[in-house]
This record gives sequence, C-alpha cells and structure tokens, in this order.
Amino acid sequence: MSILYVDCFSGIAGDMFLAALIDAGLPVEILNDAFEKFPIDEKIRLATRRVRKGALDANQLIIEINGKEQHDIPAHTHNHENHEHAHDQQHTHEHAHVHDEPEPDHEHTHQHRNLADILKIIDQSAMTERAVSMAKAVFNQLAQAEAKVHGESIETVHFHEVGAIDSIVDILGACIGLDYLNVQKVYSSALPFSTGQVRSDHGVMPVPAPATLALMEAAHMPLRSAPDAGELITPTGAAILAALAVFQRPPMRIQHVGVGAGNKDFNWPNILRVIIGDLDASPSQPMVQISCNIDDMNPELYAPIMEHLFAAGAVDVFLTAIQMKKNRPGTKITLIAHAWLEKELAEILLKESTTFGVRVEVVNRYEAQRTFRTIETKYGKVQLKQKWVNGDLIGEYPEFDDVRKLADKENIPVENLYRLILGGKHSD
Repeated sequence: MSILYVDCFSGIAGDMFLAALIDAGLPVEILNDAFEKFPIDEKIRLATRRVRKGALDANQLIIEINGKEQHDIPAHTHNHENHEHAHDQQHTHEHAHVHDEPEPDHEHTHQHRNLADILKIIDQSAMTERAVSMAKAVFNQLAQAEAKVHGESIETVHFHEVGAIDSIVDILGACIGLDYLNVQKVYSSALPFSTGQVRSDHGVMPVPAPATLALMEAAHMPLRSAPDAGELITPTGAAILAALAVFQRPPMRIQHVGVGAGNKDFNWPNILRVIIGDLDASPSQPMVQISCNIDDMNPELYAPIMEHLFAAGAVDVFLTAIQMKKNRPGTKITLIAHAWLEKELAEILLKESTTFGVRVEVVNRYEAQRTFRTIETKYGKVQLKQKWVNGDLIGEYPEFDDVRKLADKENIPVENLYRLILGGKHSD
C-alpha cells in the first residue's frame, strides 16, 4: 500500500504541501490541465521554482491567477516585531486580512464563497471520484471549524480567504496530487505549536488562528514546541491534515521525497517534507490479531466496518459464525494488522460495532512479495498482481476489480475474461 508521511518540521501551509507533492513526482501539467476544466471564471496557472531555505534546496509553488503571481502580495504586518507569518499564506486565513494600502490587482483573492459554492465547484470539476471525496472531506472539516469559531451554522458560514480561488487551488491541487500519486493513506508528524498575533478584520487574533486551533482540536493533533513565535500552521494546511491524515509515523520503505518551501526565511529551513513509500510488511514487523464477539448487531453493519478497517490499514479482516452465551448465534470479527496500528483499529471496532471490548494477540506473519504490471487485452487494460518468494516469480493473477469492470463494459461473463487473461491471450 502506497503511503505518504508529512514531516511538519516548520509547520504546514497548503501551498507548501502542494509544492512538496510536485517535488515528489506530481507533474505540474496534471494540475494545470485539471484547473483549466474547473467551472470558474479565473484563469489558473501553476509553476514552481527552486529556492534555498537555509542550507537546503526546496521547491516553491507559484500560483498565477489571471496572469498575476499571488506571491506579489505584500507580507502581512503584525503588532510587534518577529511575529510575521511563517509561510506568508495570505490566502489561507479564515479571516479577511488588513493591508496598509489597497491592492486593486488582487480583488479576486477576496471572493466570498460558502460551502455550497465550493462543493458545486468540486462536483462540476473533472477530478476523479476519489479526489472529489478527499476535497469534500477537507472543506467540510474547514467549514465546521469556521462555523464553530464564528458561532454560525455550517450552511451559513462564508469562507473569505479560504473561499478565495488561490486557497481552493491549494486544497483541490493537493487532492488531485494524492490521487495521481496513488497515495492510499496519509500520516503526519506532530505539529509545532507557536505563539504570536495576526491582524484581521476582526481585530488582533492569536496564533494559531482560531480556525486552525479548532481543526487541531477536532483531529486531536499532537503538538510540540515551536522554535519561535509566528504562524507556522495555516487553516488550509491544518484542514488537509485534519481530514486526511493519521498522526503516527509508520514503518515504511521510502520511494520518493518531496520538499516544499514557505516564503519566509528564519533561523531554520522553512520547509515541509513529504515522504512517499510502501508500508514495511517484512516479517520483522510485529503483527497483532484483534477480535471481538458480537450477538446483537444488525448484519448490514458488518460490511462498512470491514471497509473502514481495511481503509485504516488492516491487512486482513474476516467474519466467523460462532455460538455465544445463552445459546445465541453470533459473529466473531477478526483482523490482522501491524502492531503500530493496534490502537486505531481497536477504536474503530469499539466505535462502530456493538462490542464493549476487543482482544489483542501478538502474531507472526510471513508474506510473499508482490509487484504489479499492466497488460493490454482486446477489451482494455488490466493490472496483474505478481507473487514473488525469495526472488522467484511464483505466479501472476489478474486484479478482479479490473476484470469485472471490463466484463461489465463488454457484457461478457467475468469468468470468461478471467480465464482468457490467465491463459495469456493478450498482448503486453
């Protein structure tokens, strides 16, 4: 399973995250092609440039809206020295920023949009179903935080800076990127908790910004001390993590690293790193078996529980019919997972089933290595899963979902197409 770990060394902002994804292998052209199809009036164009942050090389995002680069906007001023924004993300604040002089060239960054407006943009975009689902999750988290801090309902709250198109670009771009890079799960480090003040239309506001703090609360984000005062976490960055990330460091084998740059310079490198790789499923990784017995739950609920357990990282989930106390028929839910996921998976069972307790056992598990390749059949492309043991290829097996989609499309029996592929009647 391809995963991504976010190293929030100097906090996180939406454009830093997107810049890091691009540095890790997301082509800018994929983003620009998607943005051209957005149902919006503004013309969006992204580019990147290499910059130095301290002694480190990093990737910096350039957002052009209607031909104007967004980083041309002056940095915000604070009430006291050294409390400038760490990332200069003027477009990510949930409140309207006050500038010393009018900026007629950038009115487009101050559009008011509510959640319904943004969801409409998402629904009418050309993004994949998975990217759409992630984007909606991020904006729903953001709307809930905005509604809480302003004392409004989620339907009536109006995004100001977060509703501005350049912030929408950050969030939708991040979701497009995660989908393109086939990231199945996002993990994150603890976040630096800083102090300071920002100016807004609501007056002087504390750092972290109120919406950011509400997102931290909602996601139970782990925090650590920041090296200095200033805004290191923006609402947009916090929303991405709140909606999509688990705050743990997983065992993984690294495939790609991306480094995104903030716009400010400090006594430390103002960067965000993303690490993409595979979960380390080697035999040396400890595994656990978690189980519980249930005799009082609607059978329809087992399917979504199993889906959620797999999505959270379980390597196997199965149901067993059992006979329980008072001679009641029951069902035993059993899952196998890496030990570091024990708490998260146990909580899913406790929250989503009727059980009052779960059992955990340490188990050993040995796995064959797996790789994938895509073949071309006369009906379309199908992915083959390859099984390896000690460097020897043991077999190849078509991905059933791919076969089923093609079979449904061509109106032929799934078994027939499966046999054709197994028989090698295709061209590579």
